[in-house]
Amino acid sequence: MPRPRQSDHAHVKGMVWATRVTSIAMQMAVPSGLGYLADRHWGMAPVFTIVGACLGGVMFAMEVVRLANSVGGSPPSKNPSDDRSDP
Repeated sequence: MPRPRQSDHAHVKGMVWATRVTSIAMQMAVPSGLGYLADRHWGMAPVFTIVGACLGGVMFAMEVVRLANSVGGSPPSKNPSDDRSDP
C-alpha cells in the first residue's frame, strides 16, 4: 500500500491556505500603513493613506482573482471561431 505524499496531509493543506490568506491580508494592509506613515512624516493629512488604500485594494482584487483561478481553474476563453456555424 503506497504511503500518502507529504503534500496530501490535511495540516499541510491548511498551512498553505493560511499562508495564502495572510498574504492577501498583508497586501491590503501594508500599502495603507505605509501611506499613513508617509502622511505623518510629511503632514499631508489623508493623501498617501488614500493612495495606499486604493493600491492595496487593487492588489487585493488581483490576488483574489488569481486565487479563484488557481482553485477553480481558469474560465474558458472566448474564441471568435466558436461563434461561426459550419454549413
